[in-house]
Amino acid sequence: FFSCPLLPTSLGTVRLKYSLWSYADTQKSSNFSTSQPVMSQLQKKYDSRYFGRGVRPFLFMATLAILLPLTSTLKPSLPRRAFLHSSVSLPLVIPFTSLAAPEPSQTSVTKLRESLSALYGDKDAEKALPLLRNTVESWDGPEKDLGSIYRCMGDAAMEVKGWEEARDSYNKALSYLNGDDVDGEVSLSTTGLARSRKALGSYSGLSSQYRAAVVAVGKGDKYAETEEDMLESGILRNPYLGWEYGDALKREGKDFSAAFKILDASGDAFEGIGDPVRGYMSQVDSCIALSTYDPKSAISKLERIVPKSTKLEGRDVELLQRAIGKECEGRVMMASLYWEAGDKAKAEDAFGMAEERLSQLEEDYVKRIKGKKATNGKDRRRGFNIDDSGPEVGEVSAAKFKKSEWVAETLGWGDVNGAR
Repeated sequence: FFSCPLLPTSLGTVRLKYSLWSYADTQKSSNFSTSQPVMSQLQKKYDSRYFGRGVRPFLFMATLAILLPLTSTLKPSLPRRAFLHSSVSLPLVIPFTSLAAPEPSQTSVTKLRESLSALYGDKDAEKALPLLRNTVESWDGPEKDLGSIYRCMGDAAMEVKGWEEARDSYNKALSYLNGDDVDGEVSLSTTGLARSRKALGSYSGLSSQYRAAVVAVGKGDKYAETEEDMLESGILRNPYLGWEYGDALKREGKDFSAAFKILDASGDAFEGIGDPVRGYMSQVDSCIALSTYDPKSAISKLERIVPKSTKLEGRDVELLQRAIGKECEGRVMMASLYWEAGDKAKAEDAFGMAEERLSQLEEDYVKRIKGKKATNGKDRRRGFNIDDSGPEVGEVSAAKFKKSEWVAETLGWGDVNGAR
């Protein structure tokens, strides 16, 4: 559950009357579901159990629709009240039976199975995406099922960094689902839509979309009664999404107080699931948001949090390097606040330490990571989550912090801190 930021829940039956293969996706920083079953055991749609559940009741109702009106003609001596009762059975029953949604053809089912097998079984989004496009174009089943299929199509597009196609797919998914959150499809689509927009750098109104996504996750908590309860529960259940929401608020620059609270809560949630590295990064970000309207409290919190980087441990070298980069952001923030408060000695010490740590980070990055990435030739950066938002590790220098526009936009500090 906690190995990846996107966390879609079980695809379940994709809102169809047949079930699909069971896979678990543990890929880190993926837009897929993590460590949760995406599809259940594959069964033929038209097996005896399905026939018994779906077709026999339909035939029974259809038979009644035909026979009941005939009773009025076979028994003309019935009282008028009984005759009327039997004769209205036809218009009542036939509309009821006609409400049954059309079942997809075996061709459509086969196409869907192949698409989902490629996406979740083979974990090959490049292969799955054209298959999913073909599936939606030829789909002849219930229209509402297209909501779940378009959501899968959005996931595949996110994997290959087709941000615009992902955004359009999630929008279509939400239009077909029409608020019906069976199997969590609405929350997954809302989350995917927010992430695709963040990857595109479209921040206008983005925080509202992220809030809706976090609240949708929190609705799964039966003890959450109010929207605020759902928001809190959503962050606890998915701190990755909580951090993205806080980061969107910070980058919008309209409500830094809310950004601080969300990022602070996300940091605690990461700590609660045994992820101190991401918890540390989220806490530093919360301090940066806090500094825009309460610099005194921000200094106090930064002094307490920033030095904790030396105690962080883990096997993910890139993640630890990113945590050091976040530490340097915190130190530069401290330096600017000290300078503004008139304590130039502390400001110079903080900035000098940031310069030293950034120099060490760049050297370590070149030695450990950069050469491997050039060899592998595959960029796994997403551009929306806590693991890779912002500039590439090793490409940040102390000199860049002196450029207000870079600090405000690239790091997402906002105009106030950019000026500092």
